[in-house]
Amino acid sequence: MSKVNLSVLVVGANSEYAIERFYVKHLRENDVVCSEFWAQDIFLNYYNKSLINKIFFKLGLSSIINEINYDLISKWRKIKPDIILIFKGMEILPSTLLMFKSNGTKLVNYNPDHPFKYHSIGSGNINVKDGIKYYDCYITYSKRIQKDLDKKFDVYTSCIPFGYDQRLDNILFESYEVNKACFIGSPDKHRASIIQNLVDNSIPVVVYGNNWAKWLKYSKTLEIRDAVYDLEYYKTLVRYRVQLNLLRPHNIDSHNMRSMEIPSVGGIMLTEKTKEHKLFFNEDKEAFFYDSVAEIKYKIRKILALNSDDANEIRKSALNRTRDSQYSYNYRTLDLKYLMESL
Repeated sequence: MSKVNLSVLVVGANSEYAIERFYVKHLRENDVVCSEFWAQDIFLNYYNKSLINKIFFKLGLSSIINEINYDLISKWRKIKPDIILIFKGMEILPSTLLMFKSNGTKLVNYNPDHPFKYHSIGSGNINVKDGIKYYDCYITYSKRIQKDLDKKFDVYTSCIPFGYDQRLDNILFESYEVNKACFIGSPDKHRASIIQNLVDNSIPVVVYGNNWAKWLKYSKTLEIRDAVYDLEYYKTLVRYRVQLNLLRPHNIDSHNMRSMEIPSVGGIMLTEKTKEHKLFFNEDKEAFFYDSVAEIKYKIRKILALNSDDANEIRKSALNRTRDSQYSYNYRTLDLKYLMESL
């Protein structure tokens, strides 16, 4: 008898930086039949089309969420998947999940944010929170969040950390180095406060992202540059002597996507000292950690003072750790596939 491959309907986003793209790619490489329904793209196309659409949605007068769910149900009926794999799920109504579940379809969620503590408008909503109980498996990237889920909800949980794109293994980046600290990302009050403190103390910092000039005061030791994407993003991660990784509040005692991206290209990462960071990397050998702003300043000065040979040894150790420990999304996907097959 021939083996029947697992059939999965993936629901999420198709943007360039969505984590979904890694899992769809590698699931297909591992003989999983994947269909796609990009619910978030449909919603954002509607929401960003006009001011009227935004107003109607905020007033509760829009039918877009109902339309998305109707179309998803239609696709589900057509392809009859074994599993529906939903990433976050802000656009998916709990009633839709209940209907799927009642008809015998297994439901899996991978949430790259906290499922019920939201740090921004796009990190979650009532659909995400109220839908948790309907999943056959709820996957998070963080052991701490997994404990939060286990305490609050009667749902089977699992933890699959963030990973890195293994295609980067074959890319040779420029060897020149800028002996400054760098941060890539969007501004917020917490991040701006830290960076302002650094430049006020004569530490050279370059920030990449949108609207940073509105958050930071002019300084001779500060450079503000436009956001970087695609290959240029990874080139920037490795170009500077120190790459800052400033966690958001929901990542307390955990990690984020950049925790894997920076060392995966041989970047020297300085980030918050968390339980998970200490599990992933050896401190001061593969990555550097801090507990306070004072320690950030101390560690940056220490790293900037390294000679080139010592800095390159740390870069090599960071890169080797990500590969030897199998932190790539190729391996994360195998964990996901095993979970889905076991349901």
